[in-house]
Amino acid sequence: MDYVVSTDTGGTFVDAIVINSEGRMAVGKHASTPQEPARGILGAAGVASENLGLPLKEMLPHCRMFFNGTTVTTNAMIQRLGARTGLLITRGFED
Repeated sequence: MDYVVSTDTGGTFVDAIVINSEGRMAVGKHASTPQEPARGILGAAGVASENLGLPLKEMLPHCRMFFNGTTVTTNAMIQRLGARTGLLITRGFED
């Protein structure tokens, strides 16, 4: 059986959904871990996988796609947190 995993990392929680090749799906949630993002991402994926009745270590080798989205960068920009940055563009390549 194949699986697709999608996670969304926010400032407080990571949400995950796992869908198997038969269309069965499960969701999971785990606290965000900003200093070690992978821990929160895999934690949420693990909860979702367990909700399908499968340990994460057994599901991951059969994972066809793993998506991760995040609002962390958007929130940092809105709150004006983080380092000051600039953008250099070569004429003719603005897009």
